[in-house]
Amino acid sequence: MKATASAATSGISTFGPLRSALVFALIASLLATTLAVVSSPARAAAQDGTDSIAGFVPETSLLYAEFELDQSSAQWTLAAELVERSGVPDLLPMEDLDEAEEGLEGLGQTFNGQAAVVLTRFPLTGATVDALTDSAAGVATDPAALAEGDVPEGFAAIFQPTDPEALYDAILGMSSGESSTIEEVDYNGYTIVVSPPLDEFSTGTAIALIDDIVAIATIPDDIEPIIDTVIGDTAPLAGSENFSNLRGQFEDEVLAFGYINGPALLEGAEELDPEALAQVPDEFTASLNAFSAFAFWADAPGFRLDVLAIPAEGSELPEAETLDPTFAEQVSADSLVYAGGMNLGDNASLQYAALLFAQEVIGVGAEATPVATQSPEDYADEVFAQAESVIGFNIKTDFLDQMSGQWGFGLTVQNVTDSSADIDAVFVSETGDATSVTDVTDKITAIVSSEGDESFEISSREVAGSSVTVIDLSESGFPFVLEYGVVNDQFVVGVNGGIDDFVNGPEAPLSESENFTATLDQLPETFNAISYVNLEQALPLIDTAIEATSSSGTIVDADPACEEYATQEGAQAAFDDDQFENFALDQDYDGTACEDFFSPASPEASPQPAASSLNLLSIGSVAFQNDGTSGTSIILLIGE
Repeated sequence: MKATASAATSGISTFGPLRSALVFALIASLLATTLAVVSSPARAAAQDGTDSIAGFVPETSLLYAEFELDQSSAQWTLAAELVERSGVPDLLPMEDLDEAEEGLEGLGQTFNGQAAVVLTRFPLTGATVDALTDSAAGVATDPAALAEGDVPEGFAAIFQPTDPEALYDAILGMSSGESSTIEEVDYNGYTIVVSPPLDEFSTGTAIALIDDIVAIATIPDDIEPIIDTVIGDTAPLAGSENFSNLRGQFEDEVLAFGYINGPALLEGAEELDPEALAQVPDEFTASLNAFSAFAFWADAPGFRLDVLAIPAEGSELPEAETLDPTFAEQVSADSLVYAGGMNLGDNASLQYAALLFAQEVIGVGAEATPVATQSPEDYADEVFAQAESVIGFNIKTDFLDQMSGQWGFGLTVQNVTDSSADIDAVFVSETGDATSVTDVTDKITAIVSSEGDESFEISSREVAGSSVTVIDLSESGFPFVLEYGVVNDQFVVGVNGGIDDFVNGPEAPLSESENFTATLDQLPETFNAISYVNLEQALPLIDTAIEATSSSGTIVDADPACEEYATQEGAQAAFDDDQFENFALDQDYDGTACEDFFSPASPEASPQPAASSLNLLSIGSVAFQNDGTSGTSIILLIGE
């Protein structure tokens, strides 16, 4: 695959939080739609997908996502095989599959080919990043919503089907069926049919047939930029250097491809509400100041999501170190979750969280900002210094800045619903100055001890020649022991036996786990951060939790008052005669008295647990950077 093969010699920086929020909301909605329909037979004719709809939208577009709707395409065929292999169709009620098939029967010959969603301008009112994300996801995956006029302002949906006139007529019929005031607007030689809002609670619909595409929006203003691009008055997004560069790094055939013009989104947000944007941390806005793209696609091992980003002019990626995940050799092969990375102290989000905590320590609100003559860096230094006078150490220089080198996190969970649940976890980070971090942990222990809280016991013990603090919270009824300290010059935090398991090393390490290594084999070899979820371990835990919840909610209809009656019929007669007086005879409130007392239910074979029957192995993700481009590669690994 193109996006990840080029990363073989890369370093990495993590993907920006705002960009990733946009991408994952779009993909989550698309994946839900994919799972709903790929089990139905393909009906649409194949079409040439070499001409992207990006040739019909302006290069200044803020957000663009295109989707393959042709169910006979190679991607949809493979996606159907993956879903079948995963076992998902076996869990779906047949009536749901029948409804999906009936819906496709009616739309298969019209909603086929390719589709796209484009945001050509920043909405003038009510726009936030979250709102844009949700709107884009909904528009992309719900053709019925498009026809009903639920396209948010600023967006347009574009279809390039095999029969554009048939699709146009179908949508026009659905959207104008309830309106008696249809209008036609002529724009540069094309007709836009407008259905005004029916009432104050609805939106209007604008539809146009533009050569071999059909465009739908809420108002004509959002279709006009598409017409301008078609007639050549506006340069197309497909010809943009950043777009072409990013698109060329992904596979040619994908289920979905998207592009985010981060600088344009930032500019639009600032114009709409400068004060609101000023409250967003610089670390987050900086992450959006890039041109980004994603591809969601089906591959033989499973579903993939690849994301790439190119910094905007004037921005550059921070230097990133390559991760050699040796900590995976010291956590168990049964780990439910594993994550790791480099130089945790450099993480912008963690630095911001530390600043917020320091502000709380000195009683400054989270919304506080530097004075006009003070730089953000000077302001942060001042806050950390003031917090140090209260707690005795500088959160940033004495602690956070010392989290350098490799860090890792591991979690194992067993018997999750029992009172003796077995939960072990460990967080480890290499340190730049172990003495400084030890001094911080000692002061944290002194602060906790001074609280005099009787709900926990605090003590210390020796691990590998170093002292760690032990906080026993088991008095709550749940076995939970928290430990922390510096061991072997590494800052460690453990839950229950987490620290010992890490220091001593497991009998079977995660690094040798077949599932873990199979997941890594599908991801770029060189990276700076990794995350892994063992679905083979997680799915049975879900079943156990569901079964425990269900059984705990069952009421046995066998109250001791039932002993007064010789038969169930006698108890029933008494209950029917005076339900108020004899309410105890019907503990499960189903109208039948003492049914479990006289006819104890025989144990039944438990049905096959739903979650554990799925053939899902893991979710793996790594982040990387290469030649000025940062990226993330994710796979949902499906078993054979």
